[in-house]
Formats: sequence, C-alpha cells, structure tokens
Amino acid sequence: MTHRYFKDRYALQLLAYAAAEAWSVRALRQSRFARLLMKPSVRQALAHRNGHGVDWLLLDSYFPPPTEHYVLTFGTWGSLRDWQWNQTTRSGFNIVLQLNFPAGHDRVYRRLIDPRKEDPFSCGWHPINQAGLRTLAWSRIDVEPESGEALIEEIQSDWIRNAEDAAIDALSNLVDGSVSPPHWVENVGCDAAQLFWYVEHALARHRRMWKEAVLSASLWLIREHLGIRRIFMHTHESGCALKMIDGMRRPPRSLYEEVPRSFCFERTDQPPKFLERHLVRSSSRTPFEFWQLRL
Repeated sequence: MTHRYFKDRYALQLLAYAAAEAWSVRALRQSRFARLLMKPSVRQALAHRNGHGVDWLLLDSYFPPPTEHYVLTFGTWGSLRDWQWNQTTRSGFNIVLQLNFPAGHDRVYRRLIDPRKEDPFSCGWHPINQAGLRTLAWSRIDVEPESGEALIEEIQSDWIRNAEDAAIDALSNLVDGSVSPPHWVENVGCDAAQLFWYVEHALARHRRMWKEAVLSASLWLIREHLGIRRIFMHTHESGCALKMIDGMRRPPRSLYEEVPRSFCFERTDQPPKFLERHLVRSSSRTPFEFWQLRL
C-alpha cells in the first residue's frame, strides 16, 4: 500500500476532510483549519478556483513533483501483562503503522552505505517492518471502536535519529583527518564522507518530512479505513506521566507539542472515554491533558 507524500501535504488532506462540510474557500476560512490555507502548496492547488467549488477530489488529487511514494505496512505492539514496559497507556495491543522508505531511497542507500549485515540506523527491537522494506518511521495507535475513538500513542523514527548522530560523528572524524566511519556504526562498507553525504543529501527530504508524513498516514488509516473521527494524541508531559517514561527515555518535546499543533489538534483536559476508568485509578494528582482532533 502506497502513501504519496510531499512537504505540507497534510494541509491539503485536512482541508479535504473539511471540504465535506465547507464547499468554498470562504467557508474554509471560517473553519478550524483556516490557517492551513496559507501553505504555499494549498494556495497553488486552489489558485485557479478563485474561491469557489472546493471539494474533496480537488484537494485530495493534488500531487506536484517531487512526491515521495512511501510504502505502508502494519503490525501490532503491546501486551496484556507487562504493558507499561511497552509504553502503552493501558493493557492490550496497539496497531502499528510502518512508513517505509520508497525504492529510490533504498537504491541510493545500498550504493553509499552498503550494509553488510544489519542496517546501522534501525532498531530491531522496535516495531519496524521485518520483511525487507526499511522503515523510516512508525506510529502506534490504540483504537476503541465502541467509543469511536483512537489515541495515537507515539510517532517515532530511530532511523533519522541514529543517522543524524552518525553524521555528526562522521563529520568530526573528517575534521580530525580520519575517513573512518564512527566506531559504533558497524557492518557498513562506506567511509565517513559517504556516510555524511548520505545523511545530508540522500536523506534530507525524508528528514524534513517524516513527522508529518507518518502522522498524515495515521490520520488516513484512522478516518478513511477505520471510520473513526475523534482522534487523540498525548501531550508531552501527560504522555510521559501516563506511560511512566522518565529521564533519558523521554521523547523529544516537539513530537508531542509542535507536531499536533501544526495538524490543528486542540488541547483538552477531556480524555478519550475509553481511558477514563484508567485515569481514575491513577495516583497522579496532576490533571492529564491530551490533544484532540475531530475529523
């Protein structure tokens, strides 16, 4: 299954959902997605309509070059017992959506990095695809059909984080006069210059887009295939508290603050209904907050 994506594609996606109720640019300006109309890609897509006749097809079929063709695969993650170790908010299993690199990236990657055994930037103990397609990023989603709600537990990319760390160390080696790759990047057939070029050039577009691409794909899955329109994400502080994540294990704040805000999620102290009983049992005296998006 392919997920086509370009920078800021999510803005057209959200406006396409809104267009089911608002059939003109003027009406969209009065919706909660109004600020997305200022995105250059949106303005270009709507330029020839002069504020009239906006519909789902117009917004959903706009794919200017260059558009990446990511491949989606799916899995599960969680446990009925040791669920807190798996960083889920309640016991049970999450749906895992895996956003895998397009074929063009893999050709360049194999040519430059030449992995001999395992991919140096992936983490096999995380919920990545194991069937050959390399996973750029993934999301974990807790779905409750009875209440018609979904909670996006996390979005993450080991590949980007590890590759960026490797590029910093590779550049340091080059400055010191060494062409060896960082000592912790094992089983590769490249030197420091090739590694640095891969991260700074071949990986550049994916580094800029992975957060919005994986969240866009998650919303597509939840709304269009699962039929759920009330979607939640954790805030940074509440998510860490609920899942008991502390110290160096805490995820980057931007993933749970800047990213949902850019997607027009709104902050709320009203949790998903399926978590209310779980939160009552919590020993925390601090009220929990979530991000909420109604589609």
